[in-house]
Amino acid sequence: FLVLESEYPKADRFLHGLHLGLYPLLAGAFLVGYHIMVQITSIYVAVIILTLLGTGVKLFIKRAPSARLYVLAWGVFIMGCLLSVLRSFGLIDCSFLADSGIQIGSCLLVLVLSFGIGEKFKYILEENNRALVALRESDEKYKTLVENANDGIVVRVSDQPVYANKAIIRISGYTEEEFYNKKMLDFFPNSMLGKRQMQRRQNEYMSGKKVPSQFEAELLRANGEIINVIISETPISINGKPGILSMITDITDQKRAEAKINRQNKELMRHRAHLEEIVKERTFQLEEANRSLAKVNRDLGKANQDLASANKELEIAKKKAESAATEAL
Repeated sequence: FLVLESEYPKADRFLHGLHLGLYPLLAGAFLVGYHIMVQITSIYVAVIILTLLGTGVKLFIKRAPSARLYVLAWGVFIMGCLLSVLRSFGLIDCSFLADSGIQIGSCLLVLVLSFGIGEKFKYILEENNRALVALRESDEKYKTLVENANDGIVVRVSDQPVYANKAIIRISGYTEEEFYNKKMLDFFPNSMLGKRQMQRRQNEYMSGKKVPSQFEAELLRANGEIINVIISETPISINGKPGILSMITDITDQKRAEAKINRQNKELMRHRAHLEEIVKERTFQLEEANRSLAKVNRDLGKANQDLASANKELEIAKKKAESAATEAL
């Protein structure tokens, strides 16, 4: 009634302990005398009642929704019991309320708790209604998100599409009616990444083998164009029947861009190889020219040495001629 598990866990554990204590108390009824057992039971029941009342007051202070009626119900019952006890001790005069205090308190306890249970049911019903409204709003948001997603989303049962969003209808190129009248295999070309791959995955799945949830495939559009896609599949249940939820992403433009980049890279590699050949050839020619120049320099050095020797011999001959002329005079 008070939802102690979430509202007051300590009191919930204590009351569970008191509940378990009833079993040894019942067993003790066969071991001790009647009067002693009555006293022990009275004390035990008093502890339980005070605990219940104290718990209700504690939750009433914390403004728990059902604590108000709970405290009122137990207050009325305890008041009736108190009137009966006071009458039995002669502290108050006999009256209808004093004589029937326990019975009246019990009836009022049940009555007030009934109102509390009704209020609890009303609260639970309101919570359920709020949850249903939130669930409907969540469903609408999810449906809007799925319908307007950029990726294609399709649900199939036994290779038959049962749901398709706008994106997959646009990607396939078919009308919505044409799409639902086809089998899923009809949307794949007869290629390694088309029907053959899908049939192989289906066979492996049916045999209990683990298949990758994401894979690359080829899709056949209504106009005969083959496009590249990435498919992510998740097993689901539709009305108790096994189904597959597929998210399909069109990567044709990405593939074309990759192919263009690969072609450009190959062209660059070809030009690079040609330039390397030209550089290699020019380097060889330059090395040949350097070797020829080195040979010319060596020949020129030898000629200079020969010329120096000739000049030296000429100088000696000149000196001899001058000496001979001087002696002749």
